Amino acid sequence: MRNRVIVDLDAVRENLSLVRERAGGRPVLAVAKANAYGLGAPRIARFLVRAGCERLAVATPEEALTLRGAGLRVPIHILAGVPCADYARILGEDFVFTLGSALEIDTLSAAASRAGSRETVHLEVDTGMGRSGCRPDEAPGLIARVLGSPALVLEGAMTHFPSADDAEDPEGAGFAREQVNGLMAVGRAMAAAGVESPLLHAANSAGVALIDESLLSFVRPGGVLYGLFAGPRTCGVISARPALEWRATISQVRDFTPGQTVGYGRSFIVSEPMRIATVAVGYGDGYARAYGPGGAVLVRGRRARIVGRISMDSTTVDVSAIQGVAPGEEVVLIGRSEGEEIRAEDLAALAGCSPYEVTCRITQRVPRLYRGG
Repeated sequence: MRNRVIVDLDAVRENLSLVRERAGGRPVLAVAKANAYGLGAPRIARFLVRAGCERLAVATPEEALTLRGAGLRVPIHILAGVPCADYARILGEDFVFTLGSALEIDTLSAAASRAGSRETVHLEVDTGMGRSGCRPDEAPGLIARVLGSPALVLEGAMTHFPSADDAEDPEGAGFAREQVNGLMAVGRAMAAAGVESPLLHAANSAGVALIDESLLSFVRPGGVLYGLFAGPRTCGVISARPALEWRATISQVRDFTPGQTVGYGRSFIVSEPMRIATVAVGYGDGYARAYGPGGAVLVRGRRARIVGRISMDSTTVDVSAIQGVAPGEEVVLIGRSEGEEIRAEDLAALAGCSPYEVTCRITQRVPRLYRGG
């Protein structure tokens, strides 16, 4: 294999246990969107359910249908808005729709009425994310709108934290607590309108770790289940273990002399005798060009710096100081090798992005292999 992702299911199980312990045993709505953050959604979702997750969450109708097609029968939340034209093809599947506007409510109600189905709804309350959902003061009207439809069942409400553990927003945790207060006010409005024990959820990975007030009806972690951290404090509370490794194969090793150039744009000029290995991974696999400047891979437990631009299908690294490197050897892109480690967070720092983005970028042409579990 040119390169492959290896997923440690035992790490996923351990991380789930840590989340559940931190959440005081509350039910877990496991977020498996974006191909389970790059780990492979059907296999990961089935494993999470076997490990005790009561619900799953995705972002799109296609993701929800994929999990249903994989035999998963637990409630599946569709967290993002569904295009109006897509409602008709996803009714009657026990999906939980996340709605935040009168238009969404009326469209789903009409589609469900035509199909003769009753669909479960959670109201999305925008308490500060500013992306989608209704304002808290708009919620009572929308609650009445859902309750007025015989085709809809109002089960609960949710909100989303923009900065519960954001290094650029040191006040994010305090703001998150204010958000929880806003969501709970909506929950009280639901109860007053006749919704029995409305289910409220806000705790993403950072919320589970840092915002005790957000541990409501259930928790909604994503990245932490897979050993990924989007903030500096979360990892200090939940010591989750990375579940994803990414390894690739050396396809060629060559000696270069001063003055020769490497890669597109001839941006790297060899300044001294150098041995360079070509690794069978590139941005076509999701190994982004942004990882090149300052980046490295692990060869025999030692760091081999990337030289030249990362290509669509290959990456070149300096192995001059590592004796005997030969084609066919395995290198580590993400993971451990003889005590050294490269984490998704390290690649994220090079690219100026989230570690979630690093793993979500890994394309479908990269095989996912599973161990443990």
